[in-house]
Amino acid sequence: MAGQGVTPATLVVADERSLHHLNLYVANDLGLFKKHGLEVRLAEARDPAAARDLVLTGQADIFWSCPSVAVMAIAQGAPLKIIAQAKTPCGAVLVVPKGSSVRGAADLKGRRLAGPSANCEGVLAYQGKARGAGGEFSVVVESASRALVDLANGKVDGAILEEPHLSLALAKGFRPVLKDVAAALPCRTINARTGILQEKPAALLRFVQATAEANAWLAKHKAGPDVEAIAERYTSTPAAVLPKALSRLKFSDRVDEARIWRLAEEMRANGIIRENPKERLYAPEFKGITWAVQ
Repeated sequence: MAGQGVTPATLVVADERSLHHLNLYVANDLGLFKKHGLEVRLAEARDPAAARDLVLTGQADIFWSCPSVAVMAIAQGAPLKIIAQAKTPCGAVLVVPKGSSVRGAADLKGRRLAGPSANCEGVLAYQGKARGAGGEFSVVVESASRALVDLANGKVDGAILEEPHLSLALAKGFRPVLKDVAAALPCRTINARTGILQEKPAALLRFVQATAEANAWLAKHKAGPDVEAIAERYTSTPAAVLPKALSRLKFSDRVDEARIWRLAEEMRANGIIRENPKERLYAPEFKGITWAVQ
């Protein structure tokens, strides 16, 4: 039940139902949003870009996404702001067949690697590493499920995957390469329309507080059966890989400014954005709360 003096509010979250958004589902499932006087509705989206578009068209107020989606939109002038982190760092890892000759960054030259997007932070991290070693590769944009099939059939030389598909790939015997490369960049952010920030700043603050409580609950319960049950209810993650997949996820509401800055610089270097938006990425209403006072 909401505390005294709290004005009830409704917020719509556009969401692609990802294991990386588990803190959203925990907060919803455990009644933490209701505790803070919020009715939260989930509007399903097929991917982060679609979730962003639901917010931009006013059909939703908030969306979880890979930060590259938010950074690119804000750099192009979209009325969005990052209000909090969801998890960090990026957990994307390149996997290749066991017999592959790919061992290091230089070996990536001329290879075809599957990835969810050319702008995905995991892909950008490996591109930057490969470029530094003179081993640039081409990106085959496809879903993680399709990437696993094409990797098994030899249609791609490797795949850059996040959980739970990373655990699926490792279980199938694929080999990780340069597995800590993407950790230099951030993972999911929580993003909101500037309009809703102006209309319901107190409600958004309570929303982030509820998410932070969900993060604390996840840290306490780790990858236990209660966490697995919620993950199964909200995502299509195979139960067999849930324990390992969940053990690799780290949730936080504190904006990872250093890693987001690196991501924006990598996007600028790749010509995806013209300039690094820096502080313009973040909601002023959350300065000193989820991101630092400069």
